[in-house]
Amino acid sequence: TGSGGGVCMLWGNDDDPGTFTMSGGSITKNEALNGGGLYAAAKSTFTMSGSSAISENTAASDDDDDGHGGGVYMRGSFTMSGSSTISGNKATNDGAGVFVAGSYNETAGASFIMNSGTVSNNEVTSSSGSGGGVFVGGNNTKNGSFTLNDGTISGNKASYGGGVAAYGDFDMNDGTISGNEASYGGGGVYSASYLTMEGGTI
Repeated sequence: TGSGGGVCMLWGNDDDPGTFTMSGGSITKNEALNGGGLYAAAKSTFTMSGSSAISENTAASDDDDDGHGGGVYMRGSFTMSGSSTISGNKATNDGAGVFVAGSYNETAGASFIMNSGTVSNNEVTSSSGSGGGVFVGGNNTKNGSFTLNDGTISGNKASYGGGVAAYGDFDMNDGTISGNEASYGGGGVYSASYLTMEGGTI
């Protein structure tokens, strides 16, 4: 499909925002141009908790405009907690595990809050792609944002930012980013915007 191989959350608005709560089960082995496992439109809300799993999904394209978000492509708000896992996903270009979009039309950038869980063993396959675990988009006007409060980002691979590639805002308060790999820059974290680290381990 074009977007959301497993789940596609339709466009939300202020009066009727799209919402999806995943407190168990799995989204696995799906493929799309963007958001192999899940695609969430602007103003939508996705909550992942319990022992939920998003794994072995693929976002693949020969076009640089697509192939983003192997596990999750987020334009809205995403909160991850519990023992949730996002693992073994692949993307051609950016964000093999999670792609957090920057500005889109008149909406603000997307947000990803990771309170616990694991983002692991995801891989960007192109020679110039970023964010094996998490990609955060931005243009310094309407940035996407990623807040890591706890959890583990490990074993991910990309050309830039094996664990996290942050072109938007990245706040790290706790958690661990370890054992990730980048071919060119930022094995753990590649930051081209605003990075604040108050705790945790890289």
